[in-house]
Amino acid sequence: MDKTKRNRGAVKRQKESLRLRDGDLCYICGKPMSFNIADRNSPDYATMDHLLPRCLGGKQHLDNLKLAHQRCNLKRAVREKLHRCPPARAISKEFRNG
Repeated sequence: MDKTKRNRGAVKRQKESLRLRDGDLCYICGKPMSFNIADRNSPDYATMDHLLPRCLGGKQHLDNLKLAHQRCNLKRAVREKLHRCPPARAISKEFRNG
């Protein structure tokens, strides 16, 4: 199995775990999300949002993830990058690796 298929499977399992833990509502706006893969380009599609952005050392772990609409996640991501995330080269290696 190639790496992208393994990663897709891991992401799907994480998303399912988050859905069981948090339900079907976007944690940002509180409205229902779509989990149908056919809707993956829709603004209502469920995505995983990092509470602590990866650019600040946040990990791809369930403790650092919540489900959010694609549109809510993108809005938050832009806001976070504009205000908090330094350029990748400015983050120390120790901070990135935990």
